Amino acid sequence: MRDPEIERLAGMVADDIENVIAALHLSVARRDRRRLYCHAPWSKNAKPKLEISLSPRGKWNDWEAGRFGDALGLVACLISQAPEPKARGALREAIVWARDYFGLAAEGFDKAAWERRCQEAATRREREAAKVARELAENRRTANGLWLAAAALAPGDAGWAYLAARGIDLARLGGAPRAVRVAMAAPWYDGVGDAPSHVGPALMSSMTLANGKFGSLHRTWIDPARPGEKADLDPPRKMWPQSEGAAIRLWRGATGLTEREAADRGVVEDLVLCEGVEDGLSIALMTPELRIVAAGSLPGMLAYTPPKFVRRIIVAADNDWAKPQAQAMLDRACARLHAEFGKLISIARSPEGKDFNDLLRGV
Repeated sequence: MRDPEIERLAGMVADDIENVIAALHLSVARRDRRRLYCHAPWSKNAKPKLEISLSPRGKWNDWEAGRFGDALGLVACLISQAPEPKARGALREAIVWARDYFGLAAEGFDKAAWERRCQEAATRREREAAKVARELAENRRTANGLWLAAAALAPGDAGWAYLAARGIDLARLGGAPRAVRVAMAAPWYDGVGDAPSHVGPALMSSMTLANGKFGSLHRTWIDPARPGEKADLDPPRKMWPQSEGAAIRLWRGATGLTEREAADRGVVEDLVLCEGVEDGLSIALMTPELRIVAAGSLPGMLAYTPPKFVRRIIVAADNDWAKPQAQAMLDRACARLHAEFGKLISIARSPEGKDFNDLLRGV
């Protein structure tokens, strides 16, 4: 728990985030109503992977490094030129910088005016937080409706054919997983304008929260003209709305029980945690006795909350996660699952190809 004065300072940095990042020479590659998309100074990625929220203000995510935090933490990152807010004591430096930025130690500083400004900013943040919560609830209802409107996977449809072309024979599993459906005309938006820039078939997966409620919609657009290939979109996968803490309950394992049923019956079992639907279903074909959950992304593993009845988590790691940043993110996710939830952790990698779907297909 940070000192209340530091929390208030962090709030003021968030309130003035656009001017703050300009003062720290962070350029904005593009923006929309809710976010700023920036090139992090510590990244060599050509795409802007650092996202700064404007609603609520100041929250940020570095999707490449799997880091996130508040506005004061972002100042620390920009000072240290690293995605870790605590690097080289940068958080202390960020506090000093912010105090200087607002002139708190300047001669003739008007403390009463500062107090009024802080109170006004706090009131705005409370209102904004309530608005964001309402919009998230509304967006989740809409996303859940889109998932319910999609069709169950069936032989002959685009989703079934896509998975079959990737070596995933759903008939061997006794049918399609409940969490995955298909929509034949799913719109894809590039963020420019209100009209979709692509409409086509997509796998529609329900991502649920630890309490079992719907959290987010995971979509994978597919190319029916190229069997087993995703649509030529950047990116071909999207999650909406906020997916933090949500995951795809993909396969129930030997018991066939939901997580709530398994908990109620005192089941103790292992669980496989992977990234995507294709990898998870490939593992289900190889080891159908194991419960399988797909986090949707490597950063998604950092926010995943496992069921209490799970004894061991087998993390199915992609072989292309050997890059330093991806490996560091994987290490952090595993360490968190062990430290916060007391789970035994094992890491499994395919002996061939990029992942277990490549192994299944013999790629």
